[in-house]
Amino acid sequence: MRLSKQERAIDTRRKVLIGALVLHRLENGDHASSSRPFLEWLQRELPKFLIREGDRELFDDLLKPHGQEQSPKDDNIAS
Repeated sequence: MRLSKQERAIDTRRKVLIGALVLHRLENGDHASSSRPFLEWLQRELPKFLIREGDRELFDDLLKPHGQEQSPKDDNIAS
């Protein structure tokens, strides 16, 4: 089914607003209690949803556990 221009605009606006809610919740929520399960779900499900590398890079701050960011040279350490 092909959406009309107005339907596409409504669809895009809904996605932007839901995304804004998610980001607001993650930035302002109490991660130690109610937001923690949501963050864990997002970290589990988002990588499966994002298929483009550029899209994944947009969410590096959410997907990588805090304090475990890898630098490119970490991958090439010879033992």
